[in-house]
Amino acid sequence: VARWFLARSPRGLVVVPAEQHPSRDLTRVTYDPCDGSADSLGVAAIARALEHIHLGWALAAWFTRIPGLTWVLQLIVDASGGEARLVRRPALGRECRT
Repeated sequence: VARWFLARSPRGLVVVPAEQHPSRDLTRVTYDPCDGSADSLGVAAIARALEHIHLGWALAAWFTRIPGLTWVLQLIVDASGGEARLVRRPALGRECRT
């Protein structure tokens, strides 16, 4: 998914591997708006990221984010193998070296 987004040169979107999230382990694709508001997860996160490509993708994203429709789409994704999976951040600085 990251390669697909990066190939479209999104404006203002930073794609970071889940393992590099600064504060927690992730279970779904996560969109952090970086403005203090809540993160979007799963289908809603992909929709938020689509808004950074161009107006056509933004319109599709806005439709996807209609309350209730996002929930149904997430159920479909989960049922077809896209369910939540825990991705842990590496345990840095826990090794003792003498």
